[in-house]
Amino acid sequence: MPFALTALSTFRCWKLLLGLPASGCPSSWKSTSALAAAACLRERKRWSLQSVSQARATSLSPDSRPITAHLRSAVERREAIGKAIAGCERTVEGLSRARIPCGIVSGAGTGTFELEAASGVYTELQAGSYCFMDGDYAANLQEDGQPFRTFRHSLFVLASVMSTARPGLAVLDAGHKAVAIERGLPTVWQQPDLRIVSAADEHARMEYPAGRATPEIGERLRLIPGHCDPTVDRFDWYVCVRAGRVESVWPITARGGMQ
Repeated sequence: MPFALTALSTFRCWKLLLGLPASGCPSSWKSTSALAAAACLRERKRWSLQSVSQARATSLSPDSRPITAHLRSAVERREAIGKAIAGCERTVEGLSRARIPCGIVSGAGTGTFELEAASGVYTELQAGSYCFMDGDYAANLQEDGQPFRTFRHSLFVLASVMSTARPGLAVLDAGHKAVAIERGLPTVWQQPDLRIVSAADEHARMEYPAGRATPEIGERLRLIPGHCDPTVDRFDWYVCVRAGRVESVWPITARGGMQ
């Protein structure tokens, strides 16, 4: 059974979190995230057939590229948000001329909040994914052409290796039911040589290059979801950890919210 993790601090060995022996802990289970917590989410077996079939149907576009609404380049985002800001400003001015007060002008998102904030038009920013980040936002490019790095990943799904029967291929216990993939398959945290290539309802196929050590059966890997929002509500709890110690347990109130 996969676990979801949120890393908001310096992590020690996840075996400590899971109550397993600390010996042999892979160094990849350590993190230096800016915020301070981590979470382990207990998965239920309550799934909607409609939600699962929808995830399958929308996971890939016809040409097999992940569906995404994000504009990747900074130039594209600046142009699009410039138009949105101008339209919003005209609306506020029109309301003012009609003597209709507009005390709150709300908008923006994680990928563009800096543009809206600098505009002077908005009084409230609606960025949300920044606290967890996900693979889709991380694929955006900044002004210098480098990957988006304003925020760090802090949400992970902890998956286990179930099989390595074929060279170069491993099977994990986390599929559609554990990770939302409509914005792309998950990636393995800080291990770019491990690549998730497909997912079924409860399993994922992971490839690794020739010459690399074969993953151990039972080895746990942190997966970065392609889309954080619909991944979170598949679990029941955040178990928040600071410096390798459980600090709090937060219920996920959005659990079952898509019924």
